[in-house]
Amino acid sequence: MRAPGTLLDGRFRLAKRVGAGRFAEVWRAEDEEAGGPVALKFPLDTGSTGARALRREHDYMAKVSHPNIAAVRGWSDAAGGFLVMEYIEGSDFVTWVRSDLAAEAETSPRANLPMAFGQELQEEGVSAFQRCTRAGISRLRHGVHDLAAALSAIHDAGMLHLDITPENTRVVSSGRLVLLDLGLAVELDENGEAPVEELSYVGSAPYMAPEHGALRPTRASDWYSVGVVLFQALTGALPFEGTGPDLLAKKRSISAPAPSSLVSDVPSDLCQACRHWLARSPLDRGGLEVARGFKDDSIVASSP
Repeated sequence: MRAPGTLLDGRFRLAKRVGAGRFAEVWRAEDEEAGGPVALKFPLDTGSTGARALRREHDYMAKVSHPNIAAVRGWSDAAGGFLVMEYIEGSDFVTWVRSDLAAEAETSPRANLPMAFGQELQEEGVSAFQRCTRAGISRLRHGVHDLAAALSAIHDAGMLHLDITPENTRVVSSGRLVLLDLGLAVELDENGEAPVEELSYVGSAPYMAPEHGALRPTRASDWYSVGVVLFQALTGALPFEGTGPDLLAKKRSISAPAPSSLVSDVPSDLCQACRHWLARSPLDRGGLEVARGFKDDSIVASSP
């Protein structure tokens, strides 16, 4: 049982648990040998399977070095095995972008959102969607550039991330976005596809590309997830509601709405980025070049 104050491997003093998922938990610790905080990631499965999965994540992290990806610090066989990583503290990307919006801000009336948008019907005067502030848009542009650069580096290293979500991002005080968690990452084969065994629904369904579970994921599958994160940052909500395979089936039959159809004053280039990244067909999606095309000081907006 892990507890604050415990010393592991003769150097890592546990401070507090800072996160947990389905397969692992993360603790902040002090490295008493090198000095300073580190993040320690432990498998929730205390058997050999959990340790092997975490060791694989260590090996994947060691393959890529980029300022927008959490750095691996090492591996320890103590306490059943754990991963040592750079400690990142900050808000997730969507929260950071939308941090200056009032919690109870007035929203525009929008009665009966079209079902073709994949959303549930809503009462008049109530909307799940709320536009970004101008300052938020500026933060968004910077953060999406960082996220796209991080993902491109992972792809260049021959891997897919397969779990791009706001929860797997952090923005530090300097404004640098850091992509976390390669726990679901896989290596690409010679055709640029995930292995056959990755035809699964492992991941977060709202952020998964439509082809998951039907086709082998490719780099385009990760870019779809970036599109969902961008859409959420722009509007405050997801492009599609639902869970599991039914949600993916909906994505395969219905195109995502344009953010500008749901909130006002969305810059046209960001709308176009959503259109490219959220395309139903992997063949119609862009990649890093979409983010490179953003106008740094664009104030051109698309009206709903």
